[in-house]
Amino acid sequence: MLAKFRYRSIMIPTLAILVVGYFMRSLGMTLGITVLGIIQSHHFANQLAGMFRVGGQMPEGVDLSDPRKILTPETRELIPVQVLDKITEALSSSIVHTFAWAIIPSVIALVAAFAMSKEKFDPASELEAYSASH
Repeated sequence: MLAKFRYRSIMIPTLAILVVGYFMRSLGMTLGITVLGIIQSHHFANQLAGMFRVGGQMPEGVDLSDPRKILTPETRELIPVQVLDKITEALSSSIVHTFAWAIIPSVIALVAAFAMSKEKFDPASELEAYSASH
């Protein structure tokens, strides 16, 4: 009976922590990719709009509303080299901008990790305290 009690009191919470941890990691990755993707696409769209508003020539027959279409070989052939260089520069700038924003949660996580206590979890003492109280 005692072996069964120890198994249940240690393994069930451990499995629950693993499942919750996996879920939280997946949720964090999903939200992170979504938020950083929004930041990158908005920065890229603003760069393109500013580039063609200030005096750049909008290429004929090219739809710049969808960045994925800009990167296809067929569309790249329609764009003049000078304009394509500006678009490439805007894309690389938006990617750098996104990575700069990604540093913020990384620094927060690092600070939180260093702020945690160094006390170790001892399940044996927890089990003894639980057994003594019941």
